[in-house]
Amino acid sequence: MTPGEPLISTITLAELSSGTLVATADRALRQAVLQQAEPVPSHTCNPDDFRGMDGLVVHEVPHPDHERRL
Repeated sequence: MTPGEPLISTITLAELSSGTLVATADRALRQAVLQQAEPVPSHTCNPDDFRGMDGLVVHEVPHPDHERRL
């Protein structure tokens, strides 16, 4: 089963990092540039972590420790 929208995982990031070891010089250079990108916080309780990311849609998810118990 595949997701309805593309996702990136930690495994994918590890594969990207190891791929530069076997890449040609041009591909390794492009990958080195990509490695300089700053990570996007994916698990945060601070909405300010997303400041400056215009067009980003953020969905609030309740913190597990603060969820209402039924």
